[in-house]
Amino acid sequence: MPVHKRKRNGTVNWYYKFNSVGATRDSRGIIRAFGFASKQAAVDAEAVRRLDEQKKQELASAGATKDLEVSKTLATLLSEFFQQHASENLAPKTVGRYREQAAYLSPALLAKPLAENTPLVRTYLCNDLMQASGRESTNLHRPPPIARSH
Repeated sequence: MPVHKRKRNGTVNWYYKFNSVGATRDSRGIIRAFGFASKQAAVDAEAVRRLDEQKKQELASAGATKDLEVSKTLATLLSEFFQQHASENLAPKTVGRYREQAAYLSPALLAKPLAENTPLVRTYLCNDLMQASGRESTNLHRPPPIARSH
């Protein structure tokens, strides 16, 4: 367990200590913080710090700088996919079908930043779409059907 108790000068403090993400025996980075009044406060702070360190590691491995925090939406992610991967690696008909299917996605879902796109948000959106089926809705924008050739 990464949370420990220490007694100094008659006072009790709690601290956490854990290995950094990707640490090995040869290059071990230890992350620690001291001075928490309770064990639960140290546990909570350790969980937050561990997530922050993991996020930093993911950004670094993706080639992003530490100061650059990109808030992408699903729409920007899809456009990057179509530009970088689909047009180069997939058949033209497949790319066309993917673009047709992307047109059916809800504008509310496309506009949300990926960090805010949680399962709960998707559930709310799905419920809104199901309640609006068969009626006009501000959340439901479907393109006209596309004629298919065989």
